[in-house]
Amino acid sequence: MAQNPWLLAGNGGTDYTLDFLGTTDAERLALRTYDKVRLVVNQEDNYDIESFSLMPTAGFVGISPSSYFWDNGPGPFSRLHLAEPGANGFQGIGYRPWMRNGVTFTGNSDQMYIGQKYTYDNPEEPESGELNDYTDAIVQWSDNPGTWLSDRMRFIFTSEYISTNPTGSNSMESLEAMQLYPHDSGSEVFVGIGDWFGQSATPDERLDVLDRTVMIRRLVPDYENQELDRFVVTDNDGRLHWRSLANLPDNCEWTMSGTSPNHVITAVGAANNACPDAAENVGIGVSTPIAKLDVFDDTPASNDIIGLQHRTGCNG
Repeated sequence: MAQNPWLLAGNGGTDYTLDFLGTTDAERLALRTYDKVRLVVNQEDNYDIESFSLMPTAGFVGISPSSYFWDNGPGPFSRLHLAEPGANGFQGIGYRPWMRNGVTFTGNSDQMYIGQKYTYDNPEEPESGELNDYTDAIVQWSDNPGTWLSDRMRFIFTSEYISTNPTGSNSMESLEAMQLYPHDSGSEVFVGIGDWFGQSATPDERLDVLDRTVMIRRLVPDYENQELDRFVVTDNDGRLHWRSLANLPDNCEWTMSGTSPNHVITAVGAANNACPDAAENVGIGVSTPIAKLDVFDDTPASNDIIGLQHRTGCNG
């Protein structure tokens, strides 16, 4: 409580030990309007959050539009905690003790956190001490346990609202650029690029591009490799796979002898149901050759076209 009445002109002194707004020791500072506590600043508090016991929360700040959070919940989970009112406004599922120096959001029975995550001597025990200068920046979200995990992280772009637009940046839902979708198993997350809401669709692979295509600007000419023999193929759904050049089903129609000189050969070798072998013929212009090499030319006689020409570099 303030020791003296509020002064519109401000405090006359500059000694922070005497001129301050606060409470007596061992009490939280609470701001209230319309008979409801809207903001609380913790004292030297330690309390349980979800399944974690006696978490240090000194100085943590919580903001909520009603007193329900303070009357029924433990208190703020991190340095700043924004909580919706009511029984669904302080979801603890998803909380971890490293969620300290950041902002926690709870509402609609869900929880998320944006802030720092320190690296600790013992990763399973955040109170074991931080390793100095080892810090990750975290955007975390969560969902309640269950077989259907539907809460996504979405990146949305908005523009002027137009009530007649059902999708896109002018719609109520707006234009979705990307979403991270926890798969039903809860053990992996799919990344979807595109406006999935606008298409009433859901990512179905580790990286799923809804429309358009992918460009890698320096793939050519920076990453040519003459030694690799695998190439990328796609199925009817656009899912990428790889395949070996050596295993193509028609790779044996014409082959090289493999020894110098490198002759180009076909219809040679032992019987093979998948490739032309020595017992089979070669046809040009005919589908049922009756000789080892059967050439059929149906060019009109008036055309000056040679059906078969044999030339040699030798004289005599």
